[in-house]
Amino acid sequence: MMDLGRYDDVRARTSSLIYEDAPYGDLARELSAHADLKTDRIDEAKTKLKYLVNVPGVLPGVKDRARQAIMLLNADSTVDKKEEAQEIPAPQPERPAQPDESGAQKE
Repeated sequence: MMDLGRYDDVRARTSSLIYEDAPYGDLARELSAHADLKTDRIDEAKTKLKYLVNVPGVLPGVKDRARQAIMLLNADSTVDKKEEAQEIPAPQPERPAQPDESGAQKE
């Protein structure tokens, strides 16, 4: 379903699997978080990912992927804020080197 872009369907199907002590709850929560990311529901995705990082008993691989996703999301938002805060000035054209009195090039 994810490869077909049916993210709302993914969220609907995983929602019934996301409850405490559910056998596949952590995997369903991870998948649901990625569906949220694909549909620009960043805050909902972060909430699910933070849950996976902080709750004991989550599979190590799921916990690691959630931690990495949060780090990437935080890094991306930091870059966006910096870009908004300051505009990058346009580069100035370089002046061609001018010969000095001896004929040697100087900058």
